[in-house]
Amino acid sequence: MNFRVLLASSFAILALSATAQERGYRGFIDITYNKEATFSQEYEYSGNKKKDLNKIEMTYSNGYQFNKYFYLGAGIGLSFPTDRDNTFIPVFIDTRFYLDGSKFTPYFSLRGGYEMCKSGNYLFNESKTYSYEDKPFINPSFGVRYRFHKKLAVNANIGYQFKKESEYFESQQYGGSSYYTSKRNKIHNYNAITARVGFEF
Repeated sequence: MNFRVLLASSFAILALSATAQERGYRGFIDITYNKEATFSQEYEYSGNKKKDLNKIEMTYSNGYQFNKYFYLGAGIGLSFPTDRDNTFIPVFIDTRFYLDGSKFTPYFSLRGGYEMCKSGNYLFNESKTYSYEDKPFINPSFGVRYRFHKKLAVNANIGYQFKKESEYFESQQYGGSSYYTSKRNKIHNYNAITARVGFEF
C-alpha cells in the first residue's frame, strides 16, 4: 500500500514539475513575408493598376505561457513594403494554442491589432500620390514549433491576414486652361498570405 502511495506521489510531482516548466515569461522574434492576395484594382482615372502591396515584417512579442497549451502576449514591429517607401508599425495581441508540450508540436496562432503608417505618401508618378491610413487587422495561422532547449525553440507558420485598408489618392490633372487636383478616398480589402519564421526564448 505504501509503495502505491509513493508511486502515485512520484507521478504527481513529475506532472507538477513538467507543468511548472511550461509556465512563465516567453518572448518571440519573428520575420514575416506578406504576399498580397487581393487583386490589384485599376483606378478609373489613372490608366495604371496599383501594384501589389507585399511586405517584409519584423516583430517582437512577449507575454506569459499559462501552461503547455496556451500563450498570451502582445507585440510591436516594423513592416516594409518591397517596392515603396512607406513604413508600417503593427501593434498586436498574440495568442498561441499548442497541441502539447513536446519538443516538436503543431500549433494555432491568432494575431490581431492595429497597423499604423509611419510615412504617409507614396509617389505613383510625377503627378499622382498615395497615402495610407491606420487600420485594424487579424492574422490566423497554423505552424510547428521545435524546442531544442527547455526555454528555447524555433517555429514556422503559414497564415492569412485580413485587413481593411484606406487609401487616399491625389492626382494633378489638366482641364482646359488650368490644372486641378483630383482627389479620391478608397477603402478596400487588403488580404495577404503570410509566411513566418521565428525564435522563441
